[in-house]
Amino acid sequence: MMKKVFVALTVLVMVVSFGTITMAGNVEYLRDKADILDQKAALEMILQNATEELGVYVVVATTNTPYGDNIEAEGRKYCYEAGLSYLEDDVVLLVINMSDRMYDLFLWGEPYGSISQKQVNRILDDMESNMRSGNYDGAVRNFIGTLEDIYAENLANPDDEASDLQVYVFIAVAVGLITAGIFVGVVTLRYKMKLTPANYPLDEFTQLELKDRDDVFLSRNVVKTVVQSSSSSGSRGGHVGGRGF
Repeated sequence: MMKKVFVALTVLVMVVSFGTITMAGNVEYLRDKADILDQKAALEMILQNATEELGVYVVVATTNTPYGDNIEAEGRKYCYEAGLSYLEDDVVLLVINMSDRMYDLFLWGEPYGSISQKQVNRILDDMESNMRSGNYDGAVRNFIGTLEDIYAENLANPDDEASDLQVYVFIAVAVGLITAGIFVGVVTLRYKMKLTPANYPLDEFTQLELKDRDDVFLSRNVVKTVVQSSSSSGSRGGHVGGRGF
């Protein structure tokens, strides 16, 4: 719940201060290098309006260049080419790769924390029909529309995630109590059924002898292991899903 409240406050602040977003350099909301979109001006206007409404940069790039071995690096490249920084800006980036016949979604910053994987799949699925039929303008409109719907739903239902967490906690506690009850019952029954132990003459047949001994430590070895930490930039997001068409 706290995360959803934070998202709501973040969106509100960004919308109020939209002048800061529009003045942040020369952002290219639409880069159609593959020349597959017919309504470039209209789509770019819709992308700008979505950026204003959501408080995060919503950008689209198309390309005829195949992806390299590192799709994360490819996404960052398209982010920089749009005039944005994946290290500083809150970005939702859609890349349509005509060479690889793939369309991929990248999230950095606030969107990476607020859009679930289920919602990512929803965005990609909603685009699939138009992508397969070659209606790329319609697919981009699907992308923007579904993204706006998801943000609206997240703001309207901030307690959904908290409710799910409460259900999981309740189930875990119930299972734990049942398991503990069964364990206690089994142990109690076992001790009730246990026979009286044999009367063994311990003092007659045993003898205890204690001796003092001094231990001398000649050396001490200390082993240290260096744990490599992951890059802090990775926590801001990256590639979250894609589909073939």
